[in-house]
Amino acid sequence: MRPIVREICTVAHEDLESFRPGDPANFETVVRMMIGPEGEQGSESFDISVCTPSWLEDQCQQSGYFFPQRRLVVSHWNPNHIKEFISKRISTMTAESWKDLAAKISEFSHWEFKDYRETRA
Repeated sequence: MRPIVREICTVAHEDLESFRPGDPANFETVVRMMIGPEGEQGSESFDISVCTPSWLEDQCQQSGYFFPQRRLVVSHWNPNHIKEFISKRISTMTAESWKDLAAKISEFSHWEFKDYRETRA
């Protein structure tokens, strides 16, 4: 099974081409990827923080440290490159099931169902 990226936007569902960070060389924003199994209907959301080294440096200077989990670090805001980086990373993945595939994707992003547990009524 392979994943397919159906949409990449901001968490506010704004198109990446329309989004403009205050400073394209010093920013952080959360990008939402809607990904589903190839050849099947539906998708699930995976979020990743996109930021610049300058933004990371600012965070370190404020507190003395920073744990950069689930981040894509880019030199500056370029929506086409960001989409390309994400799509390329996703396109290399395979797994036996959607659950296994989603778990692989969630190693570098936040999957909406990562900690989901069914409850019994």
